[in-house]
Amino acid sequence: MSNNQNQSRSLVSQLDQNFALDSLAYHDGLPPKDQKQLANKMVDDELKRFPKAIDAIDESRFSVPDLEQLDTRDPNEALKALELFEAQLMFMDFRKHHLQLAQKYGAGALRQSSSTMKHVSEEIGRKATELKKETFEIHRERKREHALLGKQIKELEEAWNEDSQRVNQLREAIAAKRAQIEASLKNIENIES
Repeated sequence: MSNNQNQSRSLVSQLDQNFALDSLAYHDGLPPKDQKQLANKMVDDELKRFPKAIDAIDESRFSVPDLEQLDTRDPNEALKALELFEAQLMFMDFRKHHLQLAQKYGAGALRQSSSTMKHVSEEIGRKATELKKETFEIHRERKREHALLGKQIKELEEAWNEDSQRVNQLREAIAAKRAQIEASLKNIENIES
């Protein structure tokens, strides 16, 4: 029983240490030295992942036909074509801009978030395995203690039964001796009378 208390005290002290490390009295906005080193390591790792530049965007998809090639006899058709070209140009310009942003910033961020998610899932799996092992160890210890206590209870029960039988035998022996003494006293009284 005291072993469980010691284990729980040990776990509580570890928990207190973990919370003490995570809590700060104030935050000045400057990253500590270990976080700077970790960030530098992550940046270096990220730069190592990209030994070659990403292929350039094919810009031929974003160009519009030349307006001089349009049939300018119908002014409404020319206006419709101009509106269409303007809308297409705006849309393609936005797409081009988004693709450039994705090309410039997205690929590394996607790879980084994927590797981060993989690392986090591995860490969660490792922690779950550790907790499972600790749980099994606690159950094994509890089972061992229950078996030990069960054995002690069984021994006490057997000792109780043996002592009860001895007490009963002593009562019977006392009753028999009492009856024998009373019979002897009656015999003595009969002889004297």
